[in-house]
Order: sequence, then structure tokens, then C-alpha cells
Amino acid sequence: MAAYLALALFVLRSVLPAPGRLLPHAALLDWSSTRATNLAQLDHNDQSMVASVVARNAALLTSEPWRLFSADGQCFPMPRGYTLGEHMFGTSLLAAPAYLLTRDPILSFNAALVLSLWIPALSMLALSYHFTRSPAAAFVAGLLFMLVPGRIMNPSHPYVYGDLWIPLVVLFLHRLFTRGRWSDAALLGLFFALEVFESLYPLLSCSLIVAVYGSVLALRHLRRLPALLPKLALAAGMVLLAVWLVLGPYLATRDTWGLLEGRTSLLMSLSAYGWGSIHFPGAMVLGLAAIGLADRLRGPRPAPGGDPRLPMLAAGLLVLWCATSGIPIPFTRVHVPSPLELLRPVVPGLSAVRALSAISITASLAWAFLAGYGVLRLIERRRARTAVVAAAAVTSLTLVFLYDQRFAKPMFSVRSYRLDAWRASPSGHDVALLRRVARGAVLDLPFPMMDTPSAGRLPYHLLLNAYDPRPTGACYNSFVSPVQQQVAGLSRDLPEHHAADALAALGFGTVVIDKGAIDAGALQGFYDRLRDLDNAARLFPVGKSGRLLVYRLETPLAVRDDFALLEGATAAPASARRDGASGRARVALELRNGGDAIFRLPDPIAPDDLLVRWRDDTGRVVLTADARALLPMALAPGARFALELEVDAPAAPGRWAVELARAAEPERVLATRSIDLAPS
Repeated sequence: MAAYLALALFVLRSVLPAPGRLLPHAALLDWSSTRATNLAQLDHNDQSMVASVVARNAALLTSEPWRLFSADGQCFPMPRGYTLGEHMFGTSLLAAPAYLLTRDPILSFNAALVLSLWIPALSMLALSYHFTRSPAAAFVAGLLFMLVPGRIMNPSHPYVYGDLWIPLVVLFLHRLFTRGRWSDAALLGLFFALEVFESLYPLLSCSLIVAVYGSVLALRHLRRLPALLPKLALAAGMVLLAVWLVLGPYLATRDTWGLLEGRTSLLMSLSAYGWGSIHFPGAMVLGLAAIGLADRLRGPRPAPGGDPRLPMLAAGLLVLWCATSGIPIPFTRVHVPSPLELLRPVVPGLSAVRALSAISITASLAWAFLAGYGVLRLIERRRARTAVVAAAAVTSLTLVFLYDQRFAKPMFSVRSYRLDAWRASPSGHDVALLRRVARGAVLDLPFPMMDTPSAGRLPYHLLLNAYDPRPTGACYNSFVSPVQQQVAGLSRDLPEHHAADALAALGFGTVVIDKGAIDAGALQGFYDRLRDLDNAARLFPVGKSGRLLVYRLETPLAVRDDFALLEGATAAPASARRDGASGRARVALELRNGGDAIFRLPDPIAPDDLLVRWRDDTGRVVLTADARALLPMALAPGARFALELEVDAPAAPGRWAVELARAAEPERVLATRSIDLAPS
């Protein structure tokens, strides 16, 4: 345990001088080209966002753990905004102890990185020792599973290689079939559930390994299977509960918002894992695995439940196959596609995953496990001193291959897998300012969106907010929702009364202006409008630093979630064109708040099912079309909201009266507009 911890600290030694200020990154990103500089900046941005989410989750785990799956974080006020990207619950569990002691997001994240190297080494040690009964062989297996290149080169995304519990899943799956104890079933369910908490990548690879190895165990213990079913049901129940808690909200977001699908998955060719590639698992692990496999071909070794090497080899090959774009059949033109490509249309949510090739890291579990048997073959029937020397030699050579340019360059095509560090901590003045004055949800100006140049500022503000975790409108994620678009529109109108009232009604209480990201003329215009509007009851300064201006946001008006406040706004006739192929047209309507209170969309915020009626010049309804859209989340008295819908349209051109109503209240018209429909 001490040796593994020392190795983990050696890998992350670049941050040890200042673990509360520095974050690690792969030195191979420090190329001199512009492209490499951009990649390094993107990596830093991702890492800042990941550290902020981990800190926010760790804060909940150490204070209100029951709110982990429902509390607001980034992308506010969208419910469960974390479902637009990775949840990172597993990494947050690792960061929680350090966060409880320090309340420092960066230090806590670095502590989680140490554990994300240490735990897989220990879990593989336990699995290998169970079968080999050799401390040296088990130590080497754990070492090689810990020092997988894909694990050490990507400290920005620890959830991607969150396979740290899978060896224990395999261990207790084996024990359940061979010993049949309830404790083994409970531990199998626990460690599988922890993989659910990591991310979809290790969950997929864990499921593949369990499917292969579990099937082999079931066949070997077919007669005992009926007696084991209650215990297997316990383990399955624990896993399904975790799946419902963690993945259920993702499916709900997909069904509610129509997001989280339709992305192109990145799969690599099989050659990308060969010699001379940064994804090559290493000559040491493959060489020892080959010895362990050759020993198995000479005959099985006695073990309860049978020799596990061939099933583990099959599981590793299946994971590798799934991570590739396909396997070519030698001497033919046949190309067998990845099973995951075939499953994408079938498995809910799989089409939302972009880097499916990342599951290839877990294939090294099989290679490391076989390598333990390779060491066993080399040292058995020799003195204990020989075993110690062999383990030390493998450790030394593995580190040399990874970190010495003379070996790393020809083997992996990089100088080394050394990690450098960069200063990620925000200004201490900025941190102190927000901790002192922030209230409610935080809104950054100019409001950053992922699909705009201002997205580069998102990570800084997310990480800054992690020092005093609270909901924030900033959203650095894979998908852009209509919620962000409405918040962006209101933010552009600040400090106008209608925008301030609507944002305050949504729950924003703090506005942070980044002076370095806003044009001087635009900032002066903001000051001038703020003064002319006499906005003291809505938006007033509460503090500043060298970079930030912070304002308190409030509203003197009442807030109501009554749809009766909404009415149609007077608008000139609009034009639309019916698409001949789909029979649909895009129509623009306008809503208005006709009351004296701020309209606030009832919680939970979600798109509404709508009805669009087309009336002819006699007033007769010719066509009723269904639509679904997000109505104004908040609308100040007298303010207007433009809504554009794509709906089925009549075939006949001409002027039509188009009505909008909610499906829940079909008789109450929200808006009406004359539409000149052009022919297809």
C-alpha cells in the first residue's frame, strides 16, 4: 500500500509543491505549435470545469448528501443541469474527505487524482492475490493496472478511466459463485454500484467484463445457479438502484428536452493501440501477459471455480473490440463493426456518448491480470529474494519505459508520460469577494455560451464559484438547452428593469461582471443605463476586485406562476413558408405579460405541450397541430416574448389566423397572429 501510494505521488509530483494552486496536465501537450497550444488550453478549460463540478458534489456529500441528485449547480435554472454532461459522482466521493478538511476545490481534486491511481492498484492486487497467492505477482499486477498510459496521461478527466473498482467486482463475482455467501453478493453489488457512480465509460466496460466472466461462471456452476439466484438478485437490485438514481435523470432530461442524443461517437482503429501509439498499453504488461497466457496453454492451474485466465482474456478482447471502429478479418475484405455501434440505436443514451473509444483503458485489466500470472510463472519455486528482485525490476523498467525519452519515444511516440503542472487557482481577491458578498444563484456577464467565443471564460468562473458552491448560470457542457438561450437573452438586456425582474424571479441574486472580457464602451454603456434607470431597487454594487464587479440582484415586484398573466401581444402579420416535403412551416408568435406581477414558469422548468390552430377567414379551425416548446421562464409586467415553432401547416397558401394554446388548457388562447403562408 505504501509503495503504491509513493508511486501515485511520483506520477503527480508536479503538483506537490502547491497542491492547492496547481493542477497536473500531460507534458506532451506542451508542443510549440499553435494547434498544441489550443489543445492545452482546451485541456485546462476541461480540467477547471471538472474540478468545479467535483468540488460542488463534494460539498453536497459532506453537508447534504441526499441532495446530490437534485441540487442546482451549473446551467441554472435548468433542473438537474448536470445531466447535460458528466455527473462525476465517483470522483467526487474520492474528493469528499479532502474537501471536508480543507474546503479547497483544487487540493480536493488533486487528492482524488491520487486516489484514482492508488485504488485501482490495490483492487487489482486483491484480485490477483486471490488467484496467484503470490505477493510479488499480485504487486506487479496492481502496479501495471495503475500505470496504464491512458490512466496517467489524462488527469483532466478522471471519470473516463474510473474503472478502479472493476477488479473488486470480478473478485466478488467469483467469490459469490464459489462460496455462495450473502456478504459476497452485497460487496459485488456495492462495487458494481460504485462503477455506476463513476461514468458511463467504466460502466460499459464493467458490464462487458461481467457479462463474459459471469457467463463462464454460470456455466461452470450451473447446478448451483438456482440456490445462487436470491443472492444474485440482491446484487442486481443494488446495481439497478444505483442506475435508477444516477442514470434515470439523464433519460428524463432526454425525454423532457429532446437532448442527449444524436452525437457522433469517436472510435479508433485497432492499429491505434499498437506499438508506437500513445494508446499502446506497454511492452512490460503485454510481455508478462503473454507469459501468463502461455502458461495457461500448458494447462490450467488449480483454483476454486476454475482457472480464470481465458475468460479474462476474452473479456479484455471484447472491451478492446468494442472500443474500435471494427476488426478486419485477415485475408478478407470483411470488417466486423464494433458491437457498441450496433447497440447505439437500441441502448438508451448510448448515442449521446462521444468518446466511446475511452473504454479501451479497461482492457488493460485483463492484460495486468494475466501479467500477474506471468510473474508467477517466472518466480515460482525460487527464493523469496528472487520474487522481491523481480517485482522491483518490473517496477523500475515500467517507470523507465514511461518516463525515459529513449524508451518512451520509440514505444509510445511521445517523449514521456511525465505530468507538468499549471496554476489553476483563481485570484485570492476574487475568491474572498464572492465568499463575502454572493447571494442566491450567480450570473456572469457577459453571459458565456459554449457555442460562442466567450466560452473560454466559463471554466474560470465555474472554478471560482466552486470556492463557495452555489447555483450558476454558466454551463460548460456537451449540450446547449433552451434554458441557457433564454438566460443569455435576458442577460444581454441588463440592466433594463424587465431583465432584472425576470432574472431575479428565476433565482439569480448575484451578477458578476468580468471587466477583462467586456468591451470598455459596452461597460460604460452599462454604467450609464444603470444610472439613468435609477436601478437601486433591482441592481446595486456590493463589491469589486481587480477583475470583477459584483452586483446584488433583487426585484420589488411580486412573482406568480399563473399562466393567466400571459396574453397575446399585438404584432403585425408575419410570413411563413410551408415545406413541401415535411408539410411543416415555421411560425413566429409573441406573448406578453398583461399583469402587474412577474410571471414565473412553474417548477420544474420544462417545455410545454402546445396546440397551434390554423383558422381560415371564416374563423373555422382547418388544422390543429401539436408542438412542444419552452415558454418564457420569467416575464416581467408588460414585457414580450418571441416564440418560434415548427408545426404542421395547411396545404393551401394565403392568410391564416394562427392561435397558440397549452395542451393542458386548450380553450385558453395564449397568442394569436396573422400568418401569410407562402406556397411550397
